[in-house]
Amino acid sequence: MVDCLNTLKENFVPPIIVQKIFSQVFSYINVQLLKSLLLRRECCTFSNGEYVKAGLAELEMWCGHAKEEYAGSAWEELKHIRQAVGFLVIHHKYRISYDDITHDLCPVLSVQQLYRICTLYWDDNYNTKSVSQGSEILIFSNRL
Repeated sequence: MVDCLNTLKENFVPPIIVQKIFSQVFSYINVQLLKSLLLRRECCTFSNGEYVKAGLAELEMWCGHAKEEYAGSAWEELKHIRQAVGFLVIHHKYRISYDDITHDLCPVLSVQQLYRICTLYWDDNYNTKSVSQGSEILIFSNRL
């Protein structure tokens, strides 16, 4: 990413074009990661969430170094996967209410996406439970 940004700068690409390029790249990353998470059970684990979270931290750091002038709103393009990963890595999911999930933790995720994450999730590190049965029932009933 740094090399790409430097090349664009060296070739006098206007910052607005650079912003659009990185917004599109980050949007693509968001869609592909979220799709993998929702379609593949082996991706919907605690350890995978930690792995993706570390990668997202690197992208966030890059956005900070690239400054608003070049990064623009690229970080916002990752909001779906950021929220999904935030859910995967949170401890004691069974203590979280449906309202907390839908309003605080994952407000941009659809009920269908939350349902998939909750039903596919498994904790491969600590063997903890997913959401409470009450939250799962609410998610399932709102999915219909």
